[in-house]
Amino acid sequence: MQAVMISAPHKSSGKTMIALALARLLRNRGLRVQMFKKGPDYIDPLWHRMASGRPSYNLDFNTQTASEIRDLFFRKSADADIVLVEGNHGLFDGQDPEGQDSNAALARLLDIPVMLVVDVTGFTRGIAPLLHGYASFEPGLRFHGALLNQCASERHRKRLLEVCERYPAMPILGLVRRQPSVAVKERHLGLQPANEAEDAEATLRQLADQLAEQLDLDQWLQHLPAYTLPDQTHKLATGKAEASKRPAFRLGIFQDQAFGFYYPDDLERFETLGAEIIPINSIHDTALPEIDALFIGGGFPEMKAEALSANHRMRAAVRSALKQGLPCYAECGGLMYLGQHIRMNGKDWPMVGFFPFAVEMQARPVGRGLMRIQVDEHPWPWNGVDIVHAHEFHHSAWRATPEAANSCHYAWQVQRGTGLDGKHDGLIRNNTIAGYAHLRHTESSPWVDAFVQFIRERKT
Repeated sequence: MQAVMISAPHKSSGKTMIALALARLLRNRGLRVQMFKKGPDYIDPLWHRMASGRPSYNLDFNTQTASEIRDLFFRKSADADIVLVEGNHGLFDGQDPEGQDSNAALARLLDIPVMLVVDVTGFTRGIAPLLHGYASFEPGLRFHGALLNQCASERHRKRLLEVCERYPAMPILGLVRRQPSVAVKERHLGLQPANEAEDAEATLRQLADQLAEQLDLDQWLQHLPAYTLPDQTHKLATGKAEASKRPAFRLGIFQDQAFGFYYPDDLERFETLGAEIIPINSIHDTALPEIDALFIGGGFPEMKAEALSANHRMRAAVRSALKQGLPCYAECGGLMYLGQHIRMNGKDWPMVGFFPFAVEMQARPVGRGLMRIQVDEHPWPWNGVDIVHAHEFHHSAWRATPEAANSCHYAWQVQRGTGLDGKHDGLIRNNTIAGYAHLRHTESSPWVDAFVQFIRERKT
């Protein structure tokens, strides 16, 4: 097996496009490609899955311990030929000034080399001190080499090569020319999700074709050292045997162009605990199937507001089921869907109307980043868990009258972040909880276990 982290000096350097192109090229060779993303991130892993043909998993210092990160990495890499870990932001960036939560820290934790994707727009001789600085900044960090991206012309490429040969800092793995016509569209909060992009497959083919013309993949692979997994990797428990001991239940999950933000390991945990996952399309389906509970994850419902609003029968079916006590968990996009309407560009798009509030889209992010929330009136059995680390990414603002806000019950007190109003998150009504916080099932935040126990208690 081989493994590498794909990082960059700063965000928007093109590392995601390079990672996707590499994954597709390697997959086309018949290799089993396992991808990971330094999280929290929902959007890039959707593209990873399409490029590699396998689920992509978040590695996140905010929600996971070092041991959890390593175990997940080893377990999911066990049957792979090559592993690509895509970083976030810049290689040395993070919340911790000592860099303990950076991409570099993750690469050291996993003991994998880094391929540095450098946007060379405007660079010639200046590329040398940049590469020398990155190569020497943190001792013990290994580099696979640098890939110079966004070369403006053949003359530019030659000049960069000449400089790098004169002032060698790390191997130059390739030089990729600028080609703005081939890229994933960007939007607020990041890339357009793959579940929305109708031309996603064509985009991946183009990215792969472009990189194949400019990167010697054989040489790239030969230069990448072998990676040895620990002996205990194949002995790590998967938990699958646990599922057969528990009564099954049917969990409906909205999975469509409006709602697609789910962590695959969270869904796998549901299945481990006996869930039969029933996909539901909020745009095209007109009724809820027979289910014991409902999970509506995040996404961009504002981009599909007209279609969601036009599906009167589904909105009515959801409203009726929740009023009758169907257990439901909705986060961010799901919260928006369960309100009265989404206001966007001066127009109101009616939604489910289960909660007495609306949301209004804003030009700038309302809540964005890491959260720390405290269990308040939460009806799920958290079994001693008090503080949960989560994250939020939303351009919508909660709009409720003072009377409605004062009459609400909240599952969470917000210690860090924005949530609904800067103090609370997680509206509670009947057996439904809806909030802006995105949860991740981990040892310190066993939310799937808590929700499943709640479902089982209501089912019996």
